[in-house]
Amino acid sequence: MTYTISTENKVPLALAQSSEVMDKLQQIAILVSTRKGTCPLYRDFGIPKRFEGKPFNVAENIAMMEISDAISQFVPGVTLIDVRLKFNRTIFGKYSLEVEVEI
Repeated sequence: MTYTISTENKVPLALAQSSEVMDKLQQIAILVSTRKGTCPLYRDFGIPKRFEGKPFNVAENIAMMEISDAISQFVPGVTLIDVRLKFNRTIFGKYSLEVEVEI
């Protein structure tokens, strides 16, 4: 089954999720919201976000590659289907990520 996770919709964290699927979706949401190198004692966690500041078509491809690598490393059992960047037209430099995965 496919699911879409968006960084635009903030979901409250729950330490004990009701199902394995919800647990994996929460892991992915935390992963894509974290810049690599910012987690103390776990500097490899997150995505590098090298796509920021790049042209849209290039940025989306870089984001797909970075998120694919991170998901395969940190969230086993999840297949990445698509990554979409959505830029905010009213706030310069503001964007959100939509990640579609299959569990």
